[in-house]
Amino acid sequence: MPHIIEPGSDLAIQRAATKMKTKNDSVPVIDRFFSLEETTRLNNFAPLFRNSLQNESTALAHQTLGTSVMKKAWTKGRMFIQHFVEVFNKGVDRGKYAEDDRGYYHLPASSGATYVMNKLDDVTTYGEYLRAGDIDRMAVVGAAAMSNPTIAEVNATTVDFNTKYDLQSNLKDAHNATSIIVQKLRPEGLAVTKKGFAEIRAHYSEESASAIRQHLRDYGAVFASDVDLTFKFVITNSIGGAFVDAHILLEETGLERDAVNGAVTFVSKIADEVNFMITHPDFQPKEVTVALPNGTLIFDVNVILVPLI
Repeated sequence: MPHIIEPGSDLAIQRAATKMKTKNDSVPVIDRFFSLEETTRLNNFAPLFRNSLQNESTALAHQTLGTSVMKKAWTKGRMFIQHFVEVFNKGVDRGKYAEDDRGYYHLPASSGATYVMNKLDDVTTYGEYLRAGDIDRMAVVGAAAMSNPTIAEVNATTVDFNTKYDLQSNLKDAHNATSIIVQKLRPEGLAVTKKGFAEIRAHYSEESASAIRQHLRDYGAVFASDVDLTFKFVITNSIGGAFVDAHILLEETGLERDAVNGAVTFVSKIADEVNFMITHPDFQPKEVTVALPNGTLIFDVNVILVPLI
């Protein structure tokens, strides 16, 4: 027997509330049946939640772009730092610099070791070692300056990374703030849609069960059945066609999966249409709607994602 499922994600809440409000607005005023309380709550909630979700989505896009830019600055900073140490060590081998001078940079004097750099703050830490150490080394009479890269070039990449790291951190804070707003609104979204569905059932109580279900669908209700439907995803990159291990959200239920080698399978009992949101930090998000014709139990869903940059 088909039954209504509670919205299982923010997108499902938004879709249900928006559809309920849109349908109610389309009915002549004299024929509207929602209580004054429900109408007021719905009219307040639907646009507020929609705007809050949009703010969260925009903030996440800014954060994602900031992360991408920061990572590129980190890669460049690491390269310059490592090249500086490598060239300096070769200079020691040639006798241009003294072995003991390695100590200025927090390096062992007796070996040509370099820094192990795999954490974000390594560029900041080791960049500062080189900056401060080179000032002290060059204060010694007769010290030879480093070149290819120069310390100025290293400092510039370190400063660039630090600037972009701080910017990304601020963008992350901004995204978290919008997410908190959405989180606080969720209980009202579930309550206002649940109350709306109850009032729809009461209004159409003398009609057949199938007719009542159709009215509920018109106002945004999503039904599940006892039949399992299988959705087989293959996700690829629009450039080159490589598989993408994206994250997938089944919006109606909140079920989430991560693709492995570009593939993932969902099983759902949704009875009408089903909506998926596919995301990956390096790609533009994509929403996919799958219609559910009667009799079809297995669906092959091919998704192509577009890189951010």
